[in-house]
Amino acid sequence: MALAKWYKIDFHTHTPASTCFPNKAITADQWLEAAKSSAMNAVVITDHNSVSFLRDIEKVKANYEEENKFKVFYGIELCVSAEFTHILIIFDDILPLTTIEDAIISDLGLVRDDWNKTEVNVNEDRLGTLYNKLKNHIFIIPAHFASNKGLGKANINAIKKLNKLVDFSAYEVRNHADFEEFQKNFKTRQLTPPH
Repeated sequence: MALAKWYKIDFHTHTPASTCFPNKAITADQWLEAAKSSAMNAVVITDHNSVSFLRDIEKVKANYEEENKFKVFYGIELCVSAEFTHILIIFDDILPLTTIEDAIISDLGLVRDDWNKTEVNVNEDRLGTLYNKLKNHIFIIPAHFASNKGLGKANINAIKKLNKLVDFSAYEVRNHADFEEFQKNFKTRQLTPPH
C-alpha cells in the first residue's frame, strides 16, 4: 500500500541578490542552513529579476540535498509588462544552471547588467517565448495575487494578454485578502484556471 507524504515547500524566497533582502553579507551556506532549519523540505529561490545568487548556491547545494534530504529548486521573480506585474517562474530541476541563465538572457531579454533591477521589466511576448520553449520544464505562477504588483492589481487587458501567452500553473495566494481578491477576479476578470 502506498502512503502519501506531505512536503513543506517555500516556492517564493529571496537571497542577497534581491534588493529587499536585508543582509547582503549572507553566504550561500548560511542561506541554505537557514532555509533547512525552518522545517522546510524544499525551497525555490526566486530573486527579483535575477538568478545571480544561484552560482553560489550551486557550489554548496549538494551538501544540503544529499545529507539532509532537502531539495533546492531554481526560479526567478520577474517584473512583467509595463505594469511590472510579478510573475514567478520555477524551473525543472533537470535543467542545468547554464540553460536557465541563457533562457533569462536570450529568451526573456534580461541581460546580466539588469539582473536585480526591479525598475526593469520583461515584455509579455518574451515571457510567451520562454513558455513556448520550456513549457514542459517550468511552472509560471503570478506572485502575491492581490498585493502591490500582483496580477489582481493588473488591468484587464494585461490579464487577457498573459492568458493568451502562457498557462499559469498556480496562483500565489498568501493571505485572506489575496484569497478574496482572487475569487472576485477569477469570476469577473477572465482568469484562466491553473493547468
